[in-house]
Amino acid sequence: MAKISGSQLDQLIRLSELYLDEKEKQDIKIKLSKVLTYIEKLKEVDTSCTTETSQVTGIVDVFREDKHVSIKQKKPFSGKYYIAPAVFE
Repeated sequence: MAKISGSQLDQLIRLSELYLDEKEKQDIKIKLSKVLTYIEKLKEVDTSCTTETSQVTGIVDVFREDKHVSIKQKKPFSGKYYIAPAVFE
């Protein structure tokens, strides 16, 4: 199991601005060690035949074009609010 030292844990806790008692520190140390062990195991996986991807769904950007309309062209509603067209259909 990958080990995290006490000084490394103290520095991480300080940087995270956490306030932990000794029992909580020991629990975090065990959990972090398990995470680091898992990461070490992942490093052993051969990914040389795997293509890099940034996403897997195939969805492309589906944003609509912006329409610039002057707020002065809109009629006020209740004196202080403006009626805007719906964003969703």
